[in-house]
Amino acid sequence: IIILDTSAFIASDSIFAFSSDTTYSQDGGENSSLVSAYSQDDAPKSQQDSVQQQVLNGTLQLVTIPQVIDEIMDSRARQRYELLSEFITVRNPTDEAMRHVIDFSKATGDYVSLSTTDLRVMALAYTVEFEKYGNTFLKEAPKDLEIKNRTAYVPEEKEK
Repeated sequence: IIILDTSAFIASDSIFAFSSDTTYSQDGGENSSLVSAYSQDDAPKSQQDSVQQQVLNGTLQLVTIPQVIDEIMDSRARQRYELLSEFITVRNPTDEAMRHVIDFSKATGDYVSLSTTDLRVMALAYTVEFEKYGNTFLKEAPKDLEIKNRTAYVPEEKEK
């Protein structure tokens, strides 16, 4: 599952690229809306095709929240969304996930810098993780940071 935020549609280095010569449908046929999904981290072509194929055959899900869709204002980003919309599940996080993400972000000091959309995207990731694995891999609270005292490096003076 890939949780999409607004940058998935806006950023030029998004995991989605558009090719005018290749289009795909959910059943792998041509002339539908998904165009060349690829990994922007310079993955080999075979891995890029694998991600694309997983989306097309339904083994890799794209999920987001309604607020992400509402934030798409740029016409090119809107076009990306329109082309991919049949492959994207739009859903909301659970109330429990929202409470957890808000409490966690307050504990780390990040809460003040996060938008409501940011919090909801993280809560959706929490929701999806909890549905799949329970709380096995989820942290209840952030780790306490251990700050070690180190002396600053001071370069030796050159002899004259």
